[in-house]
Amino acid sequence: MLDRLSVGLVSLPESTYDLILILTDADGTRTESRSLLSRQVLALLVKALRPFGRLRSQDRQYGTSIGPERNEAILAGLSYNQEEDGFSKPDYGTQGSIPLKLGKKKGVAQAAGSGNGVNSDSVSLLLSSKRKSEEITNSTLVGVGFVDLSDDLGQPDVDSDDELIDEDTLLDEQDLKKPIRIRTSPF
Repeated sequence: MLDRLSVGLVSLPESTYDLILILTDADGTRTESRSLLSRQVLALLVKALRPFGRLRSQDRQYGTSIGPERNEAILAGLSYNQEEDGFSKPDYGTQGSIPLKLGKKKGVAQAAGSGNGVNSDSVSLLLSSKRKSEEITNSTLVGVGFVDLSDDLGQPDVDSDDELIDEDTLLDEQDLKKPIRIRTSPF
């Protein structure tokens, strides 16, 4: 199935499988599957796994040693499970929300009048949701500045770039009388 998946002939449904087993070759090695299991194919396999689903090889050697095989599986979003000799997919959807602390320490917020022990400067965002654009545009960003490109930064008022350098003062009379030296190439 890996060969058909790698060339795009088949697709796997998302969050369907509890176990994906990478079969060994007839000679007991995994050379064929190792060559077919690219980053893109591994990403498709991880999408097809259910939360807490497992990915392992038939010989139970997939990812047992530290190396590119294990690194690619971890980068795809799997976690290595030594007891099961393979990888498992964490459940990202049931984690709920994570409070984000926005700058002030807990003691400072309590001294300012939040006597209930809850930090009033934290915002909870669901991991599986997006912020609405109204929330972003209506909020004031602290510490963010904008550069005014039309500001001349203390330079005198100049209407154009032509007035910055006076071309008449670049060369004087003696410079104009000198002969022009053309360098000859030794090649």
